[in-house]
Amino acid sequence: MQLQNLKDSIVVEAYKILDGKKQRVKTLVALESPINIYLNKELIASLFASPSLLKELALGYLFGEGIIKGLEDIESISVRGNNVYVSSKEDLSLRVKAAKTIKIIDSSCGSTDDFYKLLDRIDKPFVKSDFKITVSQIRDMWKKINEASEIFKMGGAVHSSAIFQNNKMVAFAEDVGRHNATDKVIGIGLLNKIDFSRSVLIGTGRQPASMVLKIARSGIPISISIRGPIHSGIHVAEKTGLTLIAFSRKTGLTIYTHPERIIEI
Repeated sequence: MQLQNLKDSIVVEAYKILDGKKQRVKTLVALESPINIYLNKELIASLFASPSLLKELALGYLFGEGIIKGLEDIESISVRGNNVYVSSKEDLSLRVKAAKTIKIIDSSCGSTDDFYKLLDRIDKPFVKSDFKITVSQIRDMWKKINEASEIFKMGGAVHSSAIFQNNKMVAFAEDVGRHNATDKVIGIGLLNKIDFSRSVLIGTGRQPASMVLKIARSGIPISISIRGPIHSGIHVAEKTGLTLIAFSRKTGLTIYTHPERIIEI
């Protein structure tokens, strides 16, 4: 499994006040950079992200937005500075146009009705996996994420995301953005040919519609977060066949959609 290094953070000096006493300290702070993703020389997205796993970020982003169907669509990919250049084997301009339309609908406060109309056109679920896990397995997964979250433990301000297969963490990323962290682990999964249909994605961020749709497109059947749910995310999970879990803690969890994949032992 590929892990990040600490180039996503920097040490700065600060003053800490504790028990009424001020002291000068050195602390780790998360870095972010503007990352540009180009597809066939066209700028597709500019993302503020932690400056590592950029190839994985680009692949996960393009896959999650429905622009590519997998590595078979990719002719080449390279990273130069903060720019990621992707070339496809065929013209993907129609998929790019569709992805941009969905993104505008999803992010615009005035177009919620249009977004739900878009979802209503989903006449069959994306996710059809019969994969199941136990509650105790979920607890073990969280333990492994906490052990791997180096930047968060040292400085905070980042989200963690991981993919598990056969109870093993096969992809992990930390990023200043929750969507970026998810894109990165999906990108790692693509490069390593992970069977998404037999996998679990766990993250520390909220799960709105855009996040859930990204995960469902990958074919991952179970998405878990420690955060509370967003109604739009629940709606998308129900429509796409994804098992959505929130408030995942040591003491329990809440399953909002498709609970048949969780065994209560």
